[in-house]
Amino acid sequence: MATGDPIAVTLLEWTSYQALKTASLSGDFQLRDGNRIYANQCFRTLGLNGPLGTEWLSMIIVNGLPTPLSLAGSWLDNTEQTNYPAESDLVGSWVEPRTGESAPGQSGDSLQPDTIPGSRPHPTKPGSTLYGAGAYGFDFRVGSNYGAIKFSCGQKNSPLGISWHIGNSRSGVTADTSAYHDLETFYKQTADVKTVGYDESADVSIRANMTVYGLDDLLKDGEVYRESYALIVAVWPKGQL
Repeated sequence: MATGDPIAVTLLEWTSYQALKTASLSGDFQLRDGNRIYANQCFRTLGLNGPLGTEWLSMIIVNGLPTPLSLAGSWLDNTEQTNYPAESDLVGSWVEPRTGESAPGQSGDSLQPDTIPGSRPHPTKPGSTLYGAGAYGFDFRVGSNYGAIKFSCGQKNSPLGISWHIGNSRSGVTADTSAYHDLETFYKQTADVKTVGYDESADVSIRANMTVYGLDDLLKDGEVYRESYALIVAVWPKGQL
């Protein structure tokens, strides 16, 4: 676990949280100016960029639960994990305002890797809430990309499950992995044969949507990106709008 390069987790206000929940249904969402963008584009500044010239899956997970999502297991039979979500104590560059002197950023250690924060009260806006979001990246092996992962969420039910099969562009979710013998079984009964876009348990709802992007960008040497994919996943308390 925690393999590849870290991608910083982030906290979203209500409008952005709802927009990403909508993206887990449609794959993209509308900006205030009317333009539509893919959800993965919001994470590019945090390091969510696929290998140039390769097919690649970015998995965006938005967490509306009051508890963190923590990776509890994975079955990666035909893919290589390239990125994982993490809080970090990375210290950025800064400028001393009195002297104008600058200092370079210093590398820090990842804090709570493979953990996507839960919702919490906004520290400066009374009555408002912040919601956690994070991302994973998975590279292709031999022309395809498929696997499954699961997350514990601090609720009474078993871990949540997410599966995917790129090539057939299918994905699956379950709010309770105890319904399956293991993650390989979960994969074979969902993304390997059908799309399961929504599920819920007594406490939790989970939804996912697969989209394709990255067909038009040109590299410096003139080559074109191959197809890349984004799997947008939203988790929230059952009954929440």
